[in-house]
Amino acid sequence: MRTTQIEKNLQFGVNMWARLMTAKGIYRTIPMGNVMEKDGSDATDVIAVDGNWRLFSADLTALGWAEPPFELVSVFFSTTPTNRLSDGVIHLDDITAFGPSSGPQGGIIEGFEGSTPWEPLANQGAAPDLAERARSSARSGGLGLRFSWTVSIANGQRGVLLPVGPSPLPAIGGPEFQLGHLVGEAYDEPVLLIKTAWGGKSIHRDFRPPSSGGSTGEFYKNMLAEYREGLAKLGDEFPQLAKRKPELSGFVWFQGWNDMFDDDALREYEANLVNLIKDVRREFRQPNLPVVIGELGNGGPKAGNNMLTIRKAQKAAAKALGPNTTFVQTTQFARPAKESPNVGHGHHWYGNAESYFLIGDALGQALLRLTGK
Repeated sequence: MRTTQIEKNLQFGVNMWARLMTAKGIYRTIPMGNVMEKDGSDATDVIAVDGNWRLFSADLTALGWAEPPFELVSVFFSTTPTNRLSDGVIHLDDITAFGPSSGPQGGIIEGFEGSTPWEPLANQGAAPDLAERARSSARSGGLGLRFSWTVSIANGQRGVLLPVGPSPLPAIGGPEFQLGHLVGEAYDEPVLLIKTAWGGKSIHRDFRPPSSGGSTGEFYKNMLAEYREGLAKLGDEFPQLAKRKPELSGFVWFQGWNDMFDDDALREYEANLVNLIKDVRREFRQPNLPVVIGELGNGGPKAGNNMLTIRKAQKAAAKALGPNTTFVQTTQFARPAKESPNVGHGHHWYGNAESYFLIGDALGQALLRLTGK
């Protein structure tokens, strides 16, 4: 559980996350809530308010992925890629654990009064983020932790509070964040994710696969080219992997929005998606390559006819492609615009990092099931 106080120029939704290590040494990241949520009767993330302080919590045992005890590794923040979060400060104090023997007030496990070496995660800006104990950051006792930044946070990247020891974590971006955590922890070998993504693209035209006839889509060709470029630069980007031979172990497809607005694209979506998957498998000579297709679940279960058509086509394509392909429903991860930082971007899940996290978790679990992990 975290208590946090916010000041300065935080104008958009900012999600807080906790990184934990289980008794078996497995790392998990859990959402704590939007620190910009207004308290009130309709608040879903703010559990309690104490002056300027807000309390956020998560029921760890209800998550179902591990038994206690848990060890807190880091606390970090994220925002939607379309926002630019200017300089700001977040105060943290009184991280508290509740359990059968802790009593109704719980027990403070980190009050930032001692010498635990909290440090900021290295950011991508010119000036480093700061994590420092300060009297002005205390909710109780003499000190709290003051986390601040002066370089605008953009592209979904956030500062992270991290004790010395564990490997630094990137901040929430898209579904690949949690997908990467799951897959990386499941394999003994290093795992490399190569993401290709361009906005405003359809499979009918831009990603059009060769087997669909007509002109092969420019971005279908770019997708293959960027994958090969990533492998070619493997030794430069990751010198420790220079002598390893990479093996393609899975393919995840999460797309569909721009095919909703063309009658031909709607009608041909299932066939185009089947052709794309078959062509990718043929391109890399892996006819049994595990493939996960994520549902166009924006907005939740209730949707217009065009979106429902895409969803049905995605599910049907997965079924037609056979046992090494699976369809993952995502509508249950949609969150209302009013609870999200970017109310005008339904095509980006309203910029809701919780949605992206949960989608990535579902996609990652599906991929691991296909690979037998």
